[in-house]
Amino acid sequence: MHHLLVIRGPPGVGKTSLSTDLFRKLPGKVWVLHKDWFQYHFMKELPNKGKIEVFELIEATTTFLLQKGCTVIIDGIYGGQNGHLKLHRLKRIARANHVQYLQVFLHASLEKCLQRNLRRKKCIPECDVRKWYSWFYNAHGKRGLVIDSNKLTRKQTLHTILKALPPKRSLNK
Repeated sequence: MHHLLVIRGPPGVGKTSLSTDLFRKLPGKVWVLHKDWFQYHFMKELPNKGKIEVFELIEATTTFLLQKGCTVIIDGIYGGQNGHLKLHRLKRIARANHVQYLQVFLHASLEKCLQRNLRRKKCIPECDVRKWYSWFYNAHGKRGLVIDSNKLTRKQTLHTILKALPPKRSLNK
């Protein structure tokens, strides 16, 4: 059984570390799609940059990989004004391709997110980290499986997600 997992949370919460751990642990063909990679690398190469959105590329890539029988892990913030609509579109893609869907929201303190952000190769401006953090902690941000990475180790977080993955089921029922 393959899955579509969406890992969300503010910058510096540990989304990429978790995505890497899941990539190593899940069986079969597994792909990790990093929103930042699409945004900063792939979009630069497109001739019609202004006519296509990063999310459209992620949707198309996700659909293609799911149709090929792969598990897809999407690592991205997906917040802001239209974040919930994008997540709904991803859930519809999972349903259309008969795969299990799990959305994971990672939580950590603002201080921890700011500290982790400073260790990045490409540090996000502190004001942006604070903006995304505040967005996630209003009523619209926390959805799906919520995990507090202040309280759990990476290993415990990984175990929690693997346990939460929907069980295999027959598609004929």
